[in-house]
Amino acid sequence: MENLDVIQGIVLDILKGDSFSLKLEYVADNNQHPYQPIEKIRIKGQNAANLNSYEGMMAYNRLNSRFGNKRVQCAIHSREEDNFLLSDVRILLPVKNLSAFAQMNQNKA
Repeated sequence: MENLDVIQGIVLDILKGDSFSLKLEYVADNNQHPYQPIEKIRIKGQNAANLNSYEGMMAYNRLNSRFGNKRVQCAIHSREEDNFLLSDVRILLPVKNLSAFAQMNQNKA
């Protein structure tokens, strides 16, 4: 099984129906590569049409409603030639009280 780098952050802008910019909040300790404070993410397995087409705008709107301004985790497969990170992406549940969440997890250990 492939060992993928993992990053987490907030989706800042939807760039196209298959990509967005991410403000990093967390970088896994065992990652093999360095990452910038803001990275461009392309979702693996998706290839959206250009924004100037109806299909492109529909894909953009779907991605915006799914990921816009949400916290996500990205498992990085590669950095592409255009500097986008090809990634599997999942939405992280919001944590309203981080200190209570940390204390709850510490009590389990």
